[in-house]
Amino acid sequence: MESLPQISITPINDVMSLVSSFLSRKKKYSLCLLSKQFREQIVPLSMVSLSFRGGEAVLESELLRQCVKRCRKVEKLQFESIEQMDLEYVSKMQEILSSEEGAHFLRRVRHLTYKNLKFGGPDLTEVQKSFAIGKFCQCIALFSELESIEFENVSCIFQIVKFLNKISQDDPQRIKFAKTLTLLNISACHIPEEDQDEAFVQIKDLSMNLPQLERLQLKGLRIGEKIGDLVSLCKNSQLKELSLELNGIEPDFCLYFRMILNMETLQHLNLSQNWIGMLGLEHLRDCLAQAKNLKILNLSSNKLCLMPDRRTETLVELLKNVRLTMEELDLSQNSIEDEDFGVIIDTLAQMPKLKYLRLDLNRISALSFGKFIDVYIDSMLLNKGSLETLLIKQNQLFDEGLQEFFSKAQQLPNLSHVKLSGNRNTLGLLPYFVKFIENFDCSNSRSMVVDFTTKGFLRPKEREEFITSVKEAIVKREIQLQITPAATHRGLFKVDLI
Repeated sequence: MESLPQISITPINDVMSLVSSFLSRKKKYSLCLLSKQFREQIVPLSMVSLSFRGGEAVLESELLRQCVKRCRKVEKLQFESIEQMDLEYVSKMQEILSSEEGAHFLRRVRHLTYKNLKFGGPDLTEVQKSFAIGKFCQCIALFSELESIEFENVSCIFQIVKFLNKISQDDPQRIKFAKTLTLLNISACHIPEEDQDEAFVQIKDLSMNLPQLERLQLKGLRIGEKIGDLVSLCKNSQLKELSLELNGIEPDFCLYFRMILNMETLQHLNLSQNWIGMLGLEHLRDCLAQAKNLKILNLSSNKLCLMPDRRTETLVELLKNVRLTMEELDLSQNSIEDEDFGVIIDTLAQMPKLKYLRLDLNRISALSFGKFIDVYIDSMLLNKGSLETLLIKQNQLFDEGLQEFFSKAQQLPNLSHVKLSGNRNTLGLLPYFVKFIENFDCSNSRSMVVDFTTKGFLRPKEREEFITSVKEAIVKREIQLQITPAATHRGLFKVDLI
């Protein structure tokens, strides 16, 4: 039997009913003929990922105990959607994980996730709540070979981090995963305003005790001006990825990046959904001038071109600093207009390693997009045609921009995924798309995904004509096609050319 990548366990679903949901009817029939002994002893050996949902999965069943005892390949463990994380729950978890079988299980788990957990209960006092958090942290400390730990929408995160630091201070050897952890993710966890002054200091202290930490993700924590508390943490010589998404970082706070970022090792920087603007980019630009290995940069949703007095040349200067190493760039939802895009076209076209470019939700017109394609093709000696994914949905390309693209897309040798949704496409685009299919070069096993929508712009009969014409073009070419109209978005097509 093939091992399954993920099994989600609840008290009302035993292991085999979940396994059977992944199988064909014939395999399900064969599975029903298997003995109970096989179900209980063989199947658990194939599990590599376990997800326990709801408090009942631990409190009202023996599922966790059975998995700890019998599963031999589990690497990913997740607990989620627990509305009342109380003493009873954490005590049961601690009992199971502290057993002899638990010791073997704990050494196998590499990735641990807690998602949507809420500490509390109708009769739980503050003292009992603190006691429950302490036991919870003691359970976490038992995992000895963790490579990643993630907290997503977990209440009392400040107390959790503080208690883990206390354990480490009392006995550094008790945090058994400290020497192996490479990823720490704390996302969408509410931190009360009265705790914020100390919370980020505690997060810094915890991270500083993780010498192998390479990836730090702090998302949706409202860090804002408290970013200064993370200065010494982010100077970690091992840090390769830093994500500060959705944290209310304003232009003036970007001054801290001069002290925070370790440009010798940083490869991935995500500052999306903040308030950086062009003023903040001026501070960031000077930092990135020292970047030697930055490959992924996400500046989406940062109001970069929102202000009328903006200086787009600042963005150009920043991109030039990382031009030679950049592989993935996200500039979506930044109110980029033609005059802004025209300034950065040459720099984008001269990135020799750029594989992924996202420009969604801007105001780029057909004329500017066509110019970008022309400049990129003309600059092949510099960019080496490295672009593989181009996402430019919900701009102002209309039919003219896409006609231009389809006539020249074949000249982009590595392009394999294009997303053009929401650009006011009409039936006038059909002959150009059909011609693109007819001329598409499938040699060397080349494939392409073209994703665009006609939602709101094509009538039902026009949609039928569009689909029929595309299918006929595919049949003539004798290549594989998949057209998927999304059930929830009328008129959305995903066309795979293989």
